[in-house]
Amino acid sequence: MSAPVVHVTLTDTPRRARELMLALGLRHLAVVDPDTGVAVGVLRDRELADARALRHMGCGPRTVTELVRRCAPIVRPEVDALTAVEYMLDAEVDALIVGDRTRIPLGIVTGHDLARVLTRIHHDPMAGP
Repeated sequence: MSAPVVHVTLTDTPRRARELMLALGLRHLAVVDPDTGVAVGVLRDRELADARALRHMGCGPRTVTELVRRCAPIVRPEVDALTAVEYMLDAEVDALIVGDRTRIPLGIVTGHDLARVLTRIHHDPMAGP
């Protein structure tokens, strides 16, 4: 899991999200409600790339609201790696928000993070996640 979580709000611009991703070398950002701080979804670099292409045609999105994937599940920190993989496969996403019981984001776990854990377990079954 990447923590502390880096996030944008629904009202942020795609430009701000892109700048944050580039500055920090990230491919995913948590998206939160600006009033409550509650996680509402994940924004991927791919959505920003699509938005940038649309902007060049003069019809790009103005806020993150228009881009966010709201279907990404939010999991609790105690969820094990295999369960996280199942959530990702079921939801057809490549990142999950890790949140507390009130849906405040604590971090993001990506397919890359899970591949690293599963590879470590494969090489040393006693290592655990």
